[in-house]
Amino acid sequence: MDARKHLIIIKGKDQTDSVASFQFRDGKCEVVYTSAPNKTYNFQSSNVEILPLKKKIDPAQVIVTANGQTISEIDELLDFGGYYRIVRKGKRDLSFHRSEVQFQQNCLTDGKNQETFQYFKETAAAISLVAENGINILSVQYDKIQQVSEDTVLASYLAPQKEVKVPQMPEAVIYPFGLNQSQKLAVERALSSKISIIQGPPGTGKTQTILNIIANVVRSGKTVAVVSNNNSATHNVVEKLEKKNAAFLTAFLGSLANKQKFLDTQTGVYPDMHDWEMPLEKRRQLELETTALSTELNEMLNTKNRIAEIEQELLRLNPEQHYFEEYYAAYGNVLTESLLTYKVSQYPDGVGNHEDIIRANWLGGRTADCVGLIKGYSWLSPETMTIDYGTHGMPDIGANQMYYSATESGPIDTMPDIPGLAVWHEGHIGVYIGGGQVIEAMGTKYGVVKTELAKRNWTHWLKVPYISYD
Repeated sequence: MDARKHLIIIKGKDQTDSVASFQFRDGKCEVVYTSAPNKTYNFQSSNVEILPLKKKIDPAQVIVTANGQTISEIDELLDFGGYYRIVRKGKRDLSFHRSEVQFQQNCLTDGKNQETFQYFKETAAAISLVAENGINILSVQYDKIQQVSEDTVLASYLAPQKEVKVPQMPEAVIYPFGLNQSQKLAVERALSSKISIIQGPPGTGKTQTILNIIANVVRSGKTVAVVSNNNSATHNVVEKLEKKNAAFLTAFLGSLANKQKFLDTQTGVYPDMHDWEMPLEKRRQLELETTALSTELNEMLNTKNRIAEIEQELLRLNPEQHYFEEYYAAYGNVLTESLLTYKVSQYPDGVGNHEDIIRANWLGGRTADCVGLIKGYSWLSPETMTIDYGTHGMPDIGANQMYYSATESGPIDTMPDIPGLAVWHEGHIGVYIGGGQVIEAMGTKYGVVKTELAKRNWTHWLKVPYISYD
């Protein structure tokens, strides 16, 4: 019998390739198998189905999944009604009951999608990384792709107009590596999105956020690929997992050397995980408690952020800082008795009202307002250690004018990790010194202090236009 025209189903199994002949007689079906041509087997007629071909499905148009496994390199896809038969060149034909098979549309069959995909392929071939053996890694992967499911991230790029089916976030999300509100939000968005971009200046906890994402994905029984264009970033993730005694979960791959080292260092020894399992009811109870704690944590973080906002507003409105910045602008000169007396007479309200604080804390020391720190540095003569006003090409300008004069700047979450950059928000400027730290002048009460970049309300970064960063 031609298996491309009929299927013989005996007791729910496709026996087409095994049957040499059959005949229905007196409520039974006599079957002769190719493996035993001289013997006849009798089956109840109700246990034997002869299914004619209903239609052929173009395998290029669809992605076929049978029992959860995607089947590729299909030459023919035959629909026999209750069953599908999959024909693959050089391989055994496969038959599945209709309930075992799912079809997804191959979005590469659309002409516009195919053109976009071809552009991606050509771009990868032109600029992608080349491995040690001279192979363009990304280009090779693109060449392997013949089908793209509509559920994939790639399909969203090929056809952005189509509605995206987003993943469902777990009811209980864990944060074993700690968090703040922005990190918590980043984790939740990553778990509930097909693709998520997390940006932030140095020291704001991007690696910590990645580790929390990994923890939740692994907890759900899935695997995670952590990739980067440099080894140090991925090493950082591995080291953090090692500190949590979870190094056995990681495989540092990438180059051939990394893969070989990973294989060579395998010992087959793993932690005793017998007590890691917990009864289903206890786990459900723990998840409910985690969800409740997460809600409570959100409220606490919102309150903490609101407190920080109020503190910032208070600081901006604080008359001491206001008067100091507006009327007592300085750029690093020593505050002498004569200079203080002059400033008190010049600004009796702005400086005079705070003379006691200034005299007790800053008399005899170098004083500067926020932008004065930068101007004083530029005007300083290394030979004499004097600050010579207006020298070395640095004009006497304010914080805002300094920012708007910059030719290289950007939002704070795009800031590169370069010590010496300036950070800015309306009316105020500071100097980034690396490691997530900033030096800034905070007025009469606080003076010049070191603060954490992530805990201040900086909105932009810039390269000071009158300083060379070479």
